[in-house]
Amino acid sequence: MQEHYWDKASGYEIKVSKGFTELKPGAYTASAVDPVLEFPQRPADKSNMAKYLFGGFKRCLYAVKKFQADGERNLSVILEPQSFKSFKPARGQFQIYYKSGANHPEYQPDFVVETDSFA
Repeated sequence: MQEHYWDKASGYEIKVSKGFTELKPGAYTASAVDPVLEFPQRPADKSNMAKYLFGGFKRCLYAVKKFQADGERNLSVILEPQSFKSFKPARGQFQIYYKSGANHPEYQPDFVVETDSFA
């Protein structure tokens, strides 16, 4: 039954508790011997993308970052030339919660991107 369940929002409640929040530092582990890969470069072994550290960004707010899947890396390749700024937020960077039954889990965006338009 769960796979057929869906919930339609009846309204939204927005609470702004404070304004500007500084970027949290990215937390990750990296091998001391493996090099930082240029992000457009697809690694030979994509089965464990989280082990690679990528760099070479010009518009990302972090110098290096990790991806959970190759699709995230591909999206980063697409977004880099089309954005003013972008970043993959650290866990807890935003306090965005949603209602799921009786729970209120935190929403964790994969990317945040600033462009010159909404289109």
